[in-house]
This record gives sequence, C-alpha cells and structure tokens, in this order.
Amino acid sequence: MEKYLVTYHGPAIPSNPIVKAVAKATFGAWKMTTGDAIIDPGLPTFPVGQVSKSDEEKGSDVTSYMVIQAESVDAAKSVLAKHPYVSNGGTLVIHQMIEM
Repeated sequence: MEKYLVTYHGPAIPSNPIVKAVAKATFGAWKMTTGDAIIDPGLPTFPVGQVSKSDEEKGSDVTSYMVIQAESVDAAKSVLAKHPYVSNGGTLVIHQMIEM
C-alpha cells in the first residue's frame, strides 16, 4: 500500500455552525464508505507563518489535509472521487509520500 498526503485547495471550512455541522456529517457519511483507506482524517489548516531565505511571502491555499493509503494513485483517486469537498467545488491534490 502506498501512502498519500491529500491537500484541500479552495473554500475553507465554513464558520457558520449549521453549515459546519452539515459539512461534518457529510464528511462522516463519506468516510464510512472508504474502508481502511483513511489513515489520518486531518484537520482544517490556516497559514500563520513561513520560514525561507527570502522575505517574500508565499501564499498557500491549503485549507485542510488528510492522509490515505491505496494500492495506486488511481485507487486513491477512486477513493476521493465522491469526497463531499469535491462535490462542493473544492480540489483535492494527491501527493505520494516517499519513505526515506
């Protein structure tokens, strides 16, 4: 099994408590369909700083992350195809994690 870091790009998690509760329930229902693919369901993220050689600020539109496992990138795409974030217009980027 390969491991993949999945980053969310697009709308942030809603702040409205009702919309947030619906999003959480929808994610929970989807998660139940993924079997043992999800290793870490992740958390919402918000950039708070950076470290680099230059003072130039690099923007980041990563609003959350998740770690999954799958036999291949195609299998990972299949697991993520019906993710509610994608249905709501967001994009999930799949990064293969390489053992060092």
